[in-house]
Amino acid sequence: MASLTLTLSGCTNVARVESERAKTDLIGLTKTDLMTCAGVPERVGQTTDGQEFYSYSSKKSVQVPSDAGYPGFYPSVGLGGRRHNMFGTWHFYGGSRTETRECVATIGLKDDKVASISFRQNDADGFAIAQCYQIIRNCLPPAKNKQ
Repeated sequence: MASLTLTLSGCTNVARVESERAKTDLIGLTKTDLMTCAGVPERVGQTTDGQEFYSYSSKKSVQVPSDAGYPGFYPSVGLGGRRHNMFGTWHFYGGSRTETRECVATIGLKDDKVASISFRQNDADGFAIAQCYQIIRNCLPPAKNKQ
């Protein structure tokens, strides 16, 4: 279980680092290159001074442990139609629920080049950053090795 937690948090950290890197590395990317790597935006807005804003979103439904009850395994033994919680087979109590993790990326363009990038996530724990990474990952240049 510990390795699964480390693996999942490792993926989130990569997504977080790469999403933050995008906020600087994609500045100056042309509108044509942006649409080539990220696709056609879902929404487009424009200010009176000619600045454009493109919105992209990504979401995913995931199963997470339920907050109800005491999640875990508890022993019980079946005697006819009755169960006694002392010995016997293991049963899972607690269940799971579905969460939707979503990110909306707003990319500002000035003079047909990326001028700003911001992400809005729908979760407090930060796992939706992986969805932000899904939006911009095809646009990112390879990371530079820092020596």
